[in-house]
Amino acid sequence: TDAQSMKEYNFEFVIDGIPKGTRDVKFTWSFGVSDPPVAGKSDSIPTIKGRASTNVSHMYTADGAYGLVVDVRDANTNAILAQSSETVFVGPIEKRRENKLQACYLWAAPGGREDPANKRGGRNEWGAFREGGDSVTVDDWDISAIPHGAVFDVRYEANDVPNKYLVEYPIGNGVLDTGWRGGYSHYGDSPLYPGGISADASDIARNVFSSL
Repeated sequence: TDAQSMKEYNFEFVIDGIPKGTRDVKFTWSFGVSDPPVAGKSDSIPTIKGRASTNVSHMYTADGAYGLVVDVRDANTNAILAQSSETVFVGPIEKRRENKLQACYLWAAPGGREDPANKRGGRNEWGAFREGGDSVTVDDWDISAIPHGAVFDVRYEANDVPNKYLVEYPIGNGVLDTGWRGGYSHYGDSPLYPGGISADASDIARNVFSSL
């Protein structure tokens, strides 16, 4: 999504396929701005034929990449009905260079340097990592050198500020959404982190996808 700073936009949040028996829902959203926090929630909205929607206006005041997250719940039971996220790019964004994952038996150290001390004992494994930055970090990985059928695990380590990790493979097809991780002081159902902090800061998701 491309946008311009200092320009107000209207966002429409829509949910379809609401279960029968759910009469009203509530939307919670965060525009990915933390200082000051820009988040909110709707009043109860009646469902019509399994559908509900709400409109919110927002203006981003600075260029950057922002994580827009929306959470929808049953207004009576508070049960989560849907969660969705989208990256909003405001102004010109400098994309980080593409990463190539191609070294067998080695883990790539920061900056792409191979670290001989981290050899994997002859197991057919590849590994690499990158650190994220402020706001949203988008990385593309070139895995064309990896054999077809290779299984990918994703390890992540969040710190004090909650992080949400999303993986797409192929691009556009979501295969992993960790929910908000880390930031123990933020546990609870803060509007800034729709759905609340879901689990520990560090973990590994196994068998996320197989290379095609």
